Amino acid sequence: MPPTAPRRAAVYLRISLDASGDGLAVERQREDALALIEARGWHLVGEYVDNSVSASKRDVVRPAYSRMVADYERGLFDAIVCYDLDRLTRQPRQLEDWIDAAERGALVIVTANGDADLGTDAGRLFARVKAAVARSEIERKGARQRRANEQRIAQGRPLPTRRRYGYEADGVTVREDEAAVVRDIFERVARGDHLRAIVRDLLDRRVDPATGRTWSTGRLRQMLRNPAYAGELRAHGVTHDSDAIEPIVSRELAAEVRAILADTSRRTDTRGPGRRYLASGLVACGGPECERALTSRGAYYVCRSTAEEDKPRDADGRLIRREGHVGIARDLLDRHLREEMALALLTTRPEVLAGEAAPMAPLVARLDRIEAATLAIITDRDEGLVTPAAARARLVTLREEREAVEAAPRPSSGSPTGSTSS
Repeated sequence: MPPTAPRRAAVYLRISLDASGDGLAVERQREDALALIEARGWHLVGEYVDNSVSASKRDVVRPAYSRMVADYERGLFDAIVCYDLDRLTRQPRQLEDWIDAAERGALVIVTANGDADLGTDAGRLFARVKAAVARSEIERKGARQRRANEQRIAQGRPLPTRRRYGYEADGVTVREDEAAVVRDIFERVARGDHLRAIVRDLLDRRVDPATGRTWSTGRLRQMLRNPAYAGELRAHGVTHDSDAIEPIVSRELAAEVRAILADTSRRTDTRGPGRRYLASGLVACGGPECERALTSRGAYYVCRSTAEEDKPRDADGRLIRREGHVGIARDLLDRHLREEMALALLTTRPEVLAGEAAPMAPLVARLDRIEAATLAIITDRDEGLVTPAAARARLVTLREEREAVEAAPRPSSGSPTGSTSS
């Protein structure tokens, strides 16, 4: 009987919060996982790391985890090694998917701490019990945290989060050196200065961004719309007076600045959230076995599979094939698409395009709702009403919904105008 081939193992590493940012906790998990793979004689074929990413919340996207799921479905490995099951997932539904794969014999999941082996019935029972207990604890912890947050709001204190620029870690005590910068930003906007000019000045003077990685117009806009700088607290969509937060600017100045930011005549970029590149995300590569969409890079559209490579160039602007993928000059493809769309509009009966009963109306309405939701979540993120991580996850979902609508088969438009049936 021929010997069994060694399993192809993937390592998944995760920590919910890397407070120090040094990645040492993940490195310890890696050492134990690699030691287990070596002891079993398996081959390491991939490593997936989500550092400082929670697995407790359903709406949190774990990039490496999602990539690992996709790679398993492609058959790239048949074993997963993680330090502990709660590093892999804390969602019982996700766990059941992995258990199903293990029960079919297609996958082995083992933990480096030796607590579980989904290749056995006892291991699967242990995993299910542990996942149920963990989920229950998450729910109890969430209830305690919500009650504590309600108490903080009632007391006029901000919720615990990353330190706000201009304040100490408690969120209520002013840090004077940063507060001076905040006052200057508010006053300059009130005088009519544009955000980009203020950002350039902050960067030129090398003002320490402290809690942020750098200065940007988006960051300034979020600061200027934050009611906390005027000694107010925003919770559940409502702004409350707060006796706990020490104001940095007056409420009159904060209100004046918010009104200035809301003035659409100040906007220098009026393109909005709509499509900027006509074919990006709509046109498929068309290369052998490639279903990826084209994306804009410089003056070209290139397959997303090769988007990070050098821009494909051709003196005549012709299609350029690289490793089976496609690239084309953007102006050529955009011109062709506009001509085709104009032809479609000119040769389609008016009743197909107009009115709520038109075949295209439901698709257009869905796209309008998606665009409105996208703009709303961007606004909530900029105003600090949702966390960047939650906004990013929602924007990814909306993008996928838009791509699904755009890729959906179009309703039949019937006979072209002027045609006759025999």
